[in-house]
Amino acid sequence: MDVNKYYQKATQLFENQDYANSISWLDKALTKNPDHLPSLHKRALAKAKLPDYEGSMQDFEKALLLAPDNAVILSDRALVYHFMGEPDKSMADFDKAVALEPDNGYRYASRAFIKDRIGDLQGALEDYNKAIALDPEDAISINNRGMVEEKMGYADQAKKSFQRADELASILDNNDIVYASKTKAETDHTATPPPVSPSPAHKKEKGVSIQRYLTTLKEIFTQKKEFNAFIGFCKSFFKR
Repeated sequence: MDVNKYYQKATQLFENQDYANSISWLDKALTKNPDHLPSLHKRALAKAKLPDYEGSMQDFEKALLLAPDNAVILSDRALVYHFMGEPDKSMADFDKAVALEPDNGYRYASRAFIKDRIGDLQGALEDYNKAIALDPEDAISINNRGMVEEKMGYADQAKKSFQRADELASILDNNDIVYASKTKAETDHTATPPPVSPSPAHKKEKGVSIQRYLTTLKEIFTQKKEFNAFIGFCKSFFKR
């Protein structure tokens, strides 16, 4: 079988969350071609989901030897470092990814999401502002900036961010652009409890902003498939 067919089969299994069998097919692909970059990258992600962090890091290392300036792979390794409890290594990879693609707002948004998770609210706010400056209609970043602003006690700024994110969502709703399956809880601006009381329009429940990512604009996901994959990869870890 051709290496690409092994990879396609592995990808289907990965998307169905059958990570162990996905790895088996990726092993076959890499037996055919040890330098097949997509298979190394995918296997690194699959091993992280088991989790087999040591094996994941070995595959990331091999992949980055082949493509040291691949911002996508660096961002994914940064995320795995985060879940391994290695914040310095995580930020180093995110920083390099941003340096490689300084005009890509989603590099800043990815780093901001993790900075928020580790409590660097000022850093998260700065990164979200950069992401929004590059893409002023990025409802994801606008919404999550609002949650960071709320945590920092900037109630008025947070309200404006939430309103703008909702306006963008409403525009797409009015044009019959369908969201992913969502519940009422998923349409709220979900975050950990902020330091100030939220406004009634944005009632909070314990959790993280990942649900907002998953229910955001179909149009954005179509255009930004890589970031959609990044968020999907985050999801299962945040639910551990």
